[in-house]
Amino acid sequence: MSVITPQPTSKAIKKTNYAGFRQSFQNIGAKITKRAIQSDNYVPGTSGLKIDFKAGTGEFRVLTSGAFIKVFIQAGIPTSLNLNDLWIDIDDDNKRYYAASVGANEIKAGEWVAVSEGKEWDDILDGASTKPADNADVTSDNLGGKYLVCTTSDNIQTKINAVNSAGGGTVLLDNGTHTPGGNITLYSNVYLIGRNSESCIIDFENAAYGIRAVGSNNYSTGTLSVSNGSVTVTGSGTTWTAAMIGRSILLAGLWYPITAVGSTTSLTIGLNFADEDLSGENYVIATTIDDIKIETLTVKRSTTSAIKFQYANEFFLSDDNVQASALGIDVDDSSNFHINEGNLISNASGINITNGHFFILKGTGSIITTVGVGFNLNNCSNAALSGIFPIASATNGFSLTDCKQMAFFGCTARKNGAKGFELISGNDSIMMTSCGGTSNASDGIKLTATSDNCVITAGPFKSNGGYGINIAAATCDNNSIRNNIYLSNTSGDYNDSGTGTKTDA
Repeated sequence: MSVITPQPTSKAIKKTNYAGFRQSFQNIGAKITKRAIQSDNYVPGTSGLKIDFKAGTGEFRVLTSGAFIKVFIQAGIPTSLNLNDLWIDIDDDNKRYYAASVGANEIKAGEWVAVSEGKEWDDILDGASTKPADNADVTSDNLGGKYLVCTTSDNIQTKINAVNSAGGGTVLLDNGTHTPGGNITLYSNVYLIGRNSESCIIDFENAAYGIRAVGSNNYSTGTLSVSNGSVTVTGSGTTWTAAMIGRSILLAGLWYPITAVGSTTSLTIGLNFADEDLSGENYVIATTIDDIKIETLTVKRSTTSAIKFQYANEFFLSDDNVQASALGIDVDDSSNFHINEGNLISNASGINITNGHFFILKGTGSIITTVGVGFNLNNCSNAALSGIFPIASATNGFSLTDCKQMAFFGCTARKNGAKGFELISGNDSIMMTSCGGTSNASDGIKLTATSDNCVITAGPFKSNGGYGINIAAATCDNNSIRNNIYLSNTSGDYNDSGTGTKTDA
């Protein structure tokens, strides 16, 4: 049987290990003695590093802007030896100071000056949807390079500009009332987030300012044609130029990158056109603004649009309250966006979307408009609206003009000053499921002119001042009205002056 004998920790072994240890330090430019480790360039009070184990002290100097500095870790006020020396006051919760002059020996301007304390991660709410993990690397490859906290005494635009300069990121607004005194301009890849939608307030103080996310270099003269699967777009009455290369063109509701301009009437897009052939179509070219979020805020008292997007692609609004403004939210010439769980209260008009495509509105209400419509949709397509509710609008709850391929689920229009829903003209393939109109001054739903191939099903229509559902013109073709509930509508439950309407009868 083998026996393993423990090796003694003899002085010889200790000396051998010490020699190897010392050699290791010499290999990296340092020397070790029996009581200390020091760098080869160590000169007391001048340069280098020394850690004295026996005395329990350390001294090191680092090169900053061409001069050495010394770091003091002690309770009493030291006398600085160099400009920008550092002092950590161990008698005052490790508060930090830097030397504004040589020979500083007091805490005051021009001598020892306190270092401004940054915002700790723990001070940022974990509930903020874009908060990085503790110890996260907040650099150019993480949140675009910046995550800045903005207090009510800070300038919001200054914070946004700093984030934008770093390539994008998040500005987190502290609770309280922020008064910008001007427009807030957002850029691509910038998120503006509040801590709490009720307590974090942007107040434009009854001035013509708002939050703006607007692209640039727009051009829309003439019309165009393009075929499915093609990358060639042909213009009529256009003056396209090489300067448009790198911009995007909005075709059938999607932004396509422009990669070449062959002439004033011919350009090339970077992707094959994916929709049906277009001929004689309106369009817009722009440098788009992309990937923006506005979340968890109250925005109020703008005498123009409180929040405006134009020439935008892929943006998100969530849990925002917009109050007492001329227009709550205005979206123009934009695609691929979400507006979720918002409340628009006591605005002159609620939400306007013109030339908006491939979007989702969910769980958002317009409560009391003093002049206009709750939700005004013009030339919109390929959209889903779920749980949307205009209440007490001055005119219509919903107005739709030139819209197509849109689905409404569980939307309710109540106590509006005209119609609950009005499909004014030029609409096609509007699907309404479980949508209702109650106690509106006129019809619950009215198809006024040229609204075709629409489906209205499984909705309650009660106590409206006109009809429950009114198909008012013979130019409204091939609509399907089925399985709805009618009760106590003044003009009658249902009117059909359309052509080819399919009903329960």
